[in-house]
Amino acid sequence: MATGNLEGRPKRSRNKVTVMQAKLQSLQSRYRSAQEETRELRGAAASAQQRAAQMAEELEREASDRRGLQRELGGLQRELGGLQRELGGLREAHQVVKTLRDSQALELQAARAKLLAQGSSLERLQDALHAGEMQRRRIPDDLCRLPWSRRSTERPVLVAEQVMNLFAVNYSVRGSSRRSEEERAVGYWRDWLIDVEGGDAVLVVEDTENRVTLNQLLMFVTGADRVPPLGFPGEPTKLFAHCHGLPGSKHLCNDYIKLYIKLPLHNSFESFSDSMISGIIQSPCFGYA
Repeated sequence: MATGNLEGRPKRSRNKVTVMQAKLQSLQSRYRSAQEETRELRGAAASAQQRAAQMAEELEREASDRRGLQRELGGLQRELGGLQRELGGLREAHQVVKTLRDSQALELQAARAKLLAQGSSLERLQDALHAGEMQRRRIPDDLCRLPWSRRSTERPVLVAEQVMNLFAVNYSVRGSSRRSEEERAVGYWRDWLIDVEGGDAVLVVEDTENRVTLNQLLMFVTGADRVPPLGFPGEPTKLFAHCHGLPGSKHLCNDYIKLYIKLPLHNSFESFSDSMISGIIQSPCFGYA
């Protein structure tokens, strides 16, 4: 019995060893699986950490963008407030302009009403001006009907030399540019007086020949058609149109109170003659050409 037990022990020991080996292999297999799972878990953890870091970076960027958007929103809100204030100012200005326009419209209506009300007065004034103009145009005829005008046959006829000696010349400084213009004008004046005496000074206007006489020239300058027996109270003087800042040096001018005539300045005798005749025929008795 004891021998049988001893023989069965190795067999049982082998069985136990086989079982233990199987368990050991199972444990080794499980250990290797655990190691692989651990490596996989470590890789997953690393991936998770990387993903977490990326998500953290993305969250930080989003937070930064959100802060930037908030700042932009604040700026836009401030700009909106400024625009709203400007809009309020524009509305007030528009209201002022509207009020001013309404006021101007009322003033315009009042002015139109005033103009319409004054229309009849203006027409009466125009009629009065027309009547005055007609009366002014009749003055030369009225002057010609005065008693002294009826003695025209007894009026002495002036000659060119007499008129030349009647007027003194007021020259500019010798050697100046004005002096040369004045000397040329005096030469034209003397030639023109001779033409007037001979009836050769003619101005043609609309196919009409216009002539003047030396007596008309004297009346234009002095208001008298003849030389008084005792002479004039002052010596008649020839000035020139550029004297005393007179504009328009191409036109004839006179002052029958101060007894002077301002000769026009021209570069040709024909223009000088036309200006002289035109100035005299536009002032039939005396006055200003």
